Amino acid sequence: MSVDIVGQLFPNGLTMIAQLLSTFVLFLLMRKFLWKSIQTYLQKRSDKLQSDLLAGESAKAEAETDRALAKKQLEQASLKSKELVEKATVQAKQERQLILDQAEQEAKIREARASEQIAKERRDLENSIKAEIVNVALSATAKVVGEKHAKDIDEEAIARFVEGNNHES
Repeated sequence: MSVDIVGQLFPNGLTMIAQLLSTFVLFLLMRKFLWKSIQTYLQKRSDKLQSDLLAGESAKAEAETDRALAKKQLEQASLKSKELVEKATVQAKQERQLILDQAEQEAKIREARASEQIAKERRDLENSIKAEIVNVALSATAKVVGEKHAKDIDEEAIARFVEGNNHES
């Protein structure tokens, strides 16, 4: 068996020309009928990918901007809340001090009123006791002396004496 290796390595010339011609015809037909639609499809796909890429970059940039804005707003809100807490604390301390001052002032007023009331009641009691002493003295004098006229004179003298003692106290 002898195999012609050289003949099998190189194809037949006519077959090769026929295959090249048929490939060329297929290429011409494809170029004539399909080339524009394939180019249009590839261009649309390229445009779509490009627009998607730009939209993604735009969305990323917008997200970064929104993130920075949100961070800034959060910092501002945090500062504002701290300021509000500090103001509320200061105001609460001021109100507390005001309430304490008012309570202290009211306590002093009540103490002064109570002292005045006690002093008034003491004066009234002293006057009442002095009047009672005068009445007892007059009664005793009237019984001893027995004159009505002397009683009026004694009342005036005792009243002047009591008033004189009141002014000294």
